[in-house]
Amino acid sequence: MLLKFFKGSALSVIAIIIVLSVLLWLKSFINPVHTNFYFDNYPMPLYALIKTATRGNLMIEIAIGFTTALISALYLIQINTKHILIKYRTYLPALLYIVLASSFSPLQRINPAIIASLFLIIAIEYILSAYEKRNSLDSFFRANFFIGIGSLIYLPLALFIVPVFMSLVILNKTGIRQWLSAFFGFIAPWFFAFAYYFVWHNSSDMLFAIISESLTPIKTSTFYGVPFSVFYSFIGLLLIISGFFLLGNLPTQKISIRKYYSVLIWLVLFSAVIAFFSPFSSIEIVYIAALPSSFIIANFFTFAKSKFWTELFFWILFIVSASLQFI
Repeated sequence: MLLKFFKGSALSVIAIIIVLSVLLWLKSFINPVHTNFYFDNYPMPLYALIKTATRGNLMIEIAIGFTTALISALYLIQINTKHILIKYRTYLPALLYIVLASSFSPLQRINPAIIASLFLIIAIEYILSAYEKRNSLDSFFRANFFIGIGSLIYLPLALFIVPVFMSLVILNKTGIRQWLSAFFGFIAPWFFAFAYYFVWHNSSDMLFAIISESLTPIKTSTFYGVPFSVFYSFIGLLLIISGFFLLGNLPTQKISIRKYYSVLIWLVLFSAVIAFFSPFSSIEIVYIAALPSSFIIANFFTFAKSKFWTELFFWILFIVSASLQFI
């Protein structure tokens, strides 16, 4: 019954999602604790600028982080409404994004990945919209432009230019003009950043020095506790099950839906590669990976025939997520 309620499209579902979002972040608002992460020691230029603006006020950082996560979650609803990734009008992707990305309380504050995720979701919107356009030059330029801005906040996002270029092939937009448009879209924010340091700081090396520091490998892995491991292990299992379910059903979908989900699958796989093999990213990558993952898992919860297993998995997801807030 719980899953059936959240699969609905009544305004009460949106209200409950917002309330649940507040409850997930409540611990951080009541008892804010600053946990130092890798990205705090080696900030990218735009993230350093945002941190300077907050003046180290942890409550402001938590409020900004919460607002950004909620905006990203609601943006997923807009994407689903526009591109009909899930046939029914549902707010489930928004709920799943909040649960997947926001359950680990030490990350419930401003961080580069949560800000960069907003730029990635805008890029995803432009990529999916490109399929419906005869002239897609502007869409791919803007997609990589937002990836470029996001990478000045969170450097690993720069690697997502690869899925963007792969989407050119998936969406059959393989003209040289599309490739050049996407390339220059990514270069543009970096060009302006370089010009800023060159003109205002009289230095052509400062930006490269910041990048070099951000590429410093993380020397040790951190164990965040058994509940954390259980939660994200379950998310991984659920994502694998949802992925196989999606692949089994894709041949029955419209061509546009098949292409959209192909883009999302590659985004998930690329996020996993960065999470497990990138030496300069950490647990904050969940805010990035949760974007495409939310649609894939929502598709499973919506269309899987076994009501028992989907309801059981949904309850387990809530129970394990809640346990992270009290342990």
